[in-house]
Amino acid sequence: MTAWEREWKLNADVKIMANPDLSRFRLVLHGSGDHKYYLIENEPGEMSDVWKGCVLVPRGSKPLLFAGPKLPPWDPNNAGVVVQYKNAIDKGYKDSNADTNRLEGELEFGAKKRWVMLFLLREALDGGLGGPSDLLMVVYGKKFPWTGVGAPGPIEDGTGHGNSPRTN
Repeated sequence: MTAWEREWKLNADVKIMANPDLSRFRLVLHGSGDHKYYLIENEPGEMSDVWKGCVLVPRGSKPLLFAGPKLPPWDPNNAGVVVQYKNAIDKGYKDSNADTNRLEGELEFGAKKRWVMLFLLREALDGGLGGPSDLLMVVYGKKFPWTGVGAPGPIEDGTGHGNSPRTN
């Protein structure tokens, strides 16, 4: 069993949740060898339809380790807790790179697709008495991060271009 294969609950972001009070799902591993992928399984009405048919492909191999005090249980009514989670997720996202273990896929918002990446921020939560200790980070968008407003253009760690060579 991998670290991904368990029940999860989304805590925030109503665009990708059917019901903020439910939003429980399981990531189930399929395939074998170099052809592994995960599918989401959930009870009817617990997840938004944008997840239907989403195939999540594993990428990277290095865990994203949390460096900081353990996060308290999620409480959307506690502004201090919300800020702690936001800061931890922002730092985790900034600390990730191509080597970071993650799942990648696409969500369908009607006729529009969005990329989605799931990261495990390892040992971020105060699991207490054997509870979960990894925080699932869900990042999605329609444009890749380097294409946003104010993007500096080509970035120094890997851009390029090409064309078909002429045959005449």
